[in-house]
Amino acid sequence: MIVENPGAIVIAQSEDSRVGLVRNFRMTGKRLFQAGSKYIQRLHDEDLWSEMLACLGTWSWEAPRGLIDDPNEEDLEKFILKTAKVEASEEGGFKLVDMQIRGRVNMNTTFFAHAQWVVSAKIRSIGNACPEDMEMIGSAKLFTLDELRDLAKNGQFVDGLTLAGMALCGISL
Repeated sequence: MIVENPGAIVIAQSEDSRVGLVRNFRMTGKRLFQAGSKYIQRLHDEDLWSEMLACLGTWSWEAPRGLIDDPNEEDLEKFILKTAKVEASEEGGFKLVDMQIRGRVNMNTTFFAHAQWVVSAKIRSIGNACPEDMEMIGSAKLFTLDELRDLAKNGQFVDGLTLAGMALCGISL
């Protein structure tokens, strides 16, 4: 079980309703083979763990999100909105206005004790991103819904937290 500070998933839109996403490098990848429920057993039996690990690593379009540490903030709503503002600025260079908490999403209730908060916002301007040292973040981009639909259809936009966050904000692909 993982217990974290409250975090924010930021669904930020431009004046013309394009969605602001950032490109993150994640340790995900394709399966080596289709083996149904015996996938793990086959990895073990055929000693394929190093091969599986070697093929992990993919760039993924995602909503800015994360956690901050602010021991002085006692008000949960202020903490969440501050987290959204910091993460959107650090990861995408997005300067936000009209921020609202829309709900919560738990990425995996088996492993995470708490859900993360979804915040909708308007993008006032876009500046330079400055990700934290441990983050592997590429560019930021504003996408139309048609562009996101095409990416999703082609398997290039699969981030569950972003998709769930968009749904909570009334954005449907």
